[in-house]
Amino acid sequence: MSAVSILLIVLGFIGAIVLAIKLIWGVKRHGHALNIAYAAHTLHQLSEADRNAVKAVASNILRRDSASTAPTLDQLSADQRYSLYALALAELNIPPAGNNSFSWQYTSHPLATPANMQSVIELFERDNKTKLDFKL
Repeated sequence: MSAVSILLIVLGFIGAIVLAIKLIWGVKRHGHALNIAYAAHTLHQLSEADRNAVKAVASNILRRDSASTAPTLDQLSADQRYSLYALALAELNIPPAGNNSFSWQYTSHPLATPANMQSVIELFERDNKTKLDFKL
């Protein structure tokens, strides 16, 4: 085998690894964005008592996962707040509304806003024939 052949094999292997990593990260970002969309859709269908329970659990998640100077839920952006609501809904075993095939996704960084958030919201609204409201 020549040096060029070995180099091409190594570069091909590295390229395959990079593509696999990008695919995995893309799937995780998409799941995080869907969590936010489904949380917005689900919360507005819950009773006031259930919404208050979700907010309380989300506040607890924020306090336990953040530094001592953690902001309150009201100080977070809508994306960050609804990402925490999704985690709270999962902890409370409240299933996502509107789609039986989706389940809450684990998010290691719930305060990071996914880059594809707007496109996921648009697709969610189109597919579910609804308009998401992030004011809660």
